[in-house]
Amino acid sequence: MCRGIGLIIGIIQIMLSVLIIADLSSAETYIVDDDGGGWADFTSIQDAVDASSDGDVILVFSGTYEEQVRVNKTVSIIGNGSAETTVTGNGSIGHVVTINADSVNLTGLKVTGSGQIHPYAGIFLNGVNDTAIRALNVTGNYLGILLVSSRRNDISDNELHSNINSAVELQDGSSNNSISWNRASGDALTDLTDSNGTIIHNNTFIFTDVGTAITVSWSSYCVIDNNTLINRSKFDGQAFGIHVKFHSSNVTIKGNDISFFDYGIDLSAPDSNAHTLRDNVISGCAFGISVLGSDNNVIETNSISKCTVGIRFYDAENNLVSTNDISDNSFGMVLTGVDVDEVTRYNVFSNNTISNNTECGIDCIFAANNSFLHNEIFNNGDLGMRFSSLCSDNDVFENNFANNGNGSSQAIDNGTANVWDTGSVGNYWSDWSGSGAYEIGGSAGAEDRYPLADPSETNAPRKVPEVAFLMTLIMIVTSIHLARRK
Repeated sequence: MCRGIGLIIGIIQIMLSVLIIADLSSAETYIVDDDGGGWADFTSIQDAVDASSDGDVILVFSGTYEEQVRVNKTVSIIGNGSAETTVTGNGSIGHVVTINADSVNLTGLKVTGSGQIHPYAGIFLNGVNDTAIRALNVTGNYLGILLVSSRRNDISDNELHSNINSAVELQDGSSNNSISWNRASGDALTDLTDSNGTIIHNNTFIFTDVGTAITVSWSSYCVIDNNTLINRSKFDGQAFGIHVKFHSSNVTIKGNDISFFDYGIDLSAPDSNAHTLRDNVISGCAFGISVLGSDNNVIETNSISKCTVGIRFYDAENNLVSTNDISDNSFGMVLTGVDVDEVTRYNVFSNNTISNNTECGIDCIFAANNSFLHNEIFNNGDLGMRFSSLCSDNDVFENNFANNGNGSSQAIDNGTANVWDTGSVGNYWSDWSGSGAYEIGGSAGAEDRYPLADPSETNAPRKVPEVAFLMTLIMIVTSIHLARRK
């Protein structure tokens, strides 16, 4: 409703927005007010859209507009602020706002009341490019914002709450879109399917249901960075922070703050490969990072704490795990698989700090042909490292083992042909007597024949090695292991 000074201030705010967004020299400006009045051109947003031409501006004054709006022209629709200007579909079947034209600007509205079944959304972009959805409050819909076959759109600075399903969902070739600086809550922030090149940046999401905060499937070359994802759900179900699955590759996940999920970051499916996880802070999860059947990933400089398992590998190959801080969990890392034929193998673990985990620093259950180099492994409760009877042909060189467990050895080897020195260089053991070999506990009768006298000799974490160098190292180590098996 328009009233006195409030009306004047509202008009000034809207006109300032127009100056930023539109070129007034060539655009017609239409005013919409649900109260009518001499200054208003229309009482309905749809009537204003129908009367407009490409490039025009539609100013929507404070009020409640009960309508489903279809935007089929390149216009700017500017509300008087999402706290003042509401567009509602009243729960009727359909979307509240449907956009079918490119380069539309939509801002300053509350959008609510879509049909309450899939796929109805507060805002639906259908085959749309280069559109801006900004400073909206999208709430009380089935889906918040839905993009289908839409590209290069900007969804930013919105409030996305109390939608039944995803806050933002992308489908069917919706590529190179940007989802940034939004604040959301519910059961999903973003669900990407067949949406290459999507950027999900600097969003804050409070998870209150069962499901996944960010899902990526059939999508590649996406960037998920600097988001804050917090699980406050009271439900007992599998909750994922970031879940990358099914036919996805080259997804970069960096700088995110993720807490209290069952799976902080989950890479799963054998056709989901070659991702980069860097500089994430993950805490309070059952699994900080889980890699299930996903290969050729780079996992580096992450901080993982207060989880049941810091990083779990399940039937995963050719991954580089470098310079992570995996501390204060129950288990630092767990390497496992399906059986002796489907194990975690050919991975390189280097320059990680694995400390103060209450159970075991590195627990290998189904693991073969992996290399553990230059890691700091200290103050872990039961053991620094353990190989089960189903582990074989792993190399453990130049690591610093200090103050792990209370037994006679800081490591246990029940496996086959695991190697604890290079033939001239072994590992540092804080409880080594100072002469002779260091005896590894367990049934394998393993020993480190060349233990190091000083921890500085392990060249433990100092600098992140170049990724290209480390990937080359993985290939070399893999070749060596394959040659051994012939």
